Amino acid sequence: PNGFRNPQWWEYSKEAIQWRKDRPNPKPPAFAGADLPATRVSWFDSMAFCNWLSAKLNQKVRLPTEQEWQRAAVSDTDWAYPWGNELDETRGNYANHVRQTSPVGNFPAGQSPFGVMDMIGNLWEWCLTVWGSDSTDPNGYDYRATRGGAWNVSNPEYLRAIDRGAGQPPRSRLNDAGFRVVFYF
Repeated sequence: PNGFRNPQWWEYSKEAIQWRKDRPNPKPPAFAGADLPATRVSWFDSMAFCNWLSAKLNQKVRLPTEQEWQRAAVSDTDWAYPWGNELDETRGNYANHVRQTSPVGNFPAGQSPFGVMDMIGNLWEWCLTVWGSDSTDPNGYDYRATRGGAWNVSNPEYLRAIDRGAGQPPRSRLNDAGFRVVFYF
């Protein structure tokens, strides 16, 4: 909460500054429970969290680009999913089987070749990348890329690691969207 309220974490764009002014409090998560990923966080919220975490850890933290997200999901393989080409409900939270998000790491058999968990299903994940381009410019209200599908997605095409999702406005706070971070040097 303190990270959300500190205006300095929002100073990466004038749109983010305005977003925070208009919404001085975080939105409550969609689901209650231990170890669940954050839900109902906008792209703006996610970026501010990365700024806060960077300062807290004294380490550079940001959202992954689409290319980084995909590489973490399937490495250099041509697999559809982090574990191969067949969708398997024991490897990810999708198709409303759990009816909400699941605890992080709940599907260890679904880890990527790099050992990254929950890349398919659970939540659509915000990426740094502007949807439909390679730009990572944090300014403006351009739609942002989301990857990975979510707990309520049934279509196998939308769950594939190469699927770009529909993109979302950076203001969206959805019950099936969240984020992951990358550390960089």
